[in-house]
Amino acid sequence: MTIVVHEIIRELDNKLTVRGQTEIGPISGIWRSIDIQPKEDLKYDCELFLPYIDSKDITARREPISPSYTEIGIDGRIYFKGLCEAIEDDNFVVSFGEDWIECFEISGLKVEVYDSILFSIPKDEIDIYPLDVI
Repeated sequence: MTIVVHEIIRELDNKLTVRGQTEIGPISGIWRSIDIQPKEDLKYDCELFLPYIDSKDITARREPISPSYTEIGIDGRIYFKGLCEAIEDDNFVVSFGEDWIECFEISGLKVEVYDSILFSIPKDEIDIYPLDVI
């Protein structure tokens, strides 16, 4: 995924939190690189690492196919909406854009292909691993 960094926040414990823009909306998370230092207004090719999300915290619903998005809530959580593209074994594959796909365990959640998948994660539980400056 591509992120344009808009803000860099140095936390008291030496963590770097960045806020930026992806193709589907804003994102915030912990910058996990010593080699690549973030700079405002630069574009980075990144991998996102999301924590395990329990299926009870995911909503799957059938609706007309609509764009994926992210939102930063005032509660400090990042809200995600993606599209279930495939179901394989006990997992479902969710796309959040052209270059961003995640796989989740189904475990007790009724999911069908083309369902909208919605969930949220605290911003300090999202890790951003930069691969390169674009």
